[in-house]
Amino acid sequence: MGFNTFLKGRPRRGGKRFRKAHRTSTTVALQNEHMSSQICIFCFQPPSLLPATILKDGKKQKKHSHGALTCNNSNCPAVLAGYTTFNRDAVDATGIGLAAVTTIFSSDKKPLPP
Repeated sequence: MGFNTFLKGRPRRGGKRFRKAHRTSTTVALQNEHMSSQICIFCFQPPSLLPATILKDGKKQKKHSHGALTCNNSNCPAVLAGYTTFNRDAVDATGIGLAAVTTIFSSDKKPLPP
């Protein structure tokens, strides 16, 4: 049982013990999440929030959907393939994973550009 856990009776995950347990069987890399949601993972350009038109009290209002991103780069490989809207959480997770993998395989232990 973990100390100061929010779910009583559940073990805590993370911290030094968790990383030490993983290091015995695999490569462990700590990755910074900075800018992971503000860069398109296909073209490395900044995406924008998906605009949405909402009808409220008979009037049209423009709002942004905070769960969806759209890439504005016309040369983006995803846009050229027909994929223009992305789930923000999925893009973040993929970006963090991509940065971690490139950190592990690079010779200077830095993620690939940008």
